[in-house]
Amino acid sequence: MARLVRLHVPAKRYLAGVEPGRPLSPQSALTLREQGGPTDGAEVRAFIADPDAAAAVVLRRADDAGKVVGLDAGVMEDRRPVLELVAAGALAAAGAHRTG
Repeated sequence: MARLVRLHVPAKRYLAGVEPGRPLSPQSALTLREQGGPTDGAEVRAFIADPDAAAAVVLRRADDAGKVVGLDAGVMEDRRPVLELVAAGALAAAGAHRTG
């Protein structure tokens, strides 16, 4: 997961390079310029050569799709059961890793 987080900006730059005119939130458009702008040919080839590129693009698209002005996403408490399950799974996996 950390690898996909590291690829979040490169995925944004890649998508901006291969899909010119792709809508971005105002903040993403601003940071894109600060992050080097859309990728070009060599950068596109380097990005797609990364074994995690496809997953990073899926995550980036999901992130962009989640930026809906005025969307009522509820409150964090609504997600508590899912967060607790994820946390419990991570703790169990960490424990199994230490003992295995």
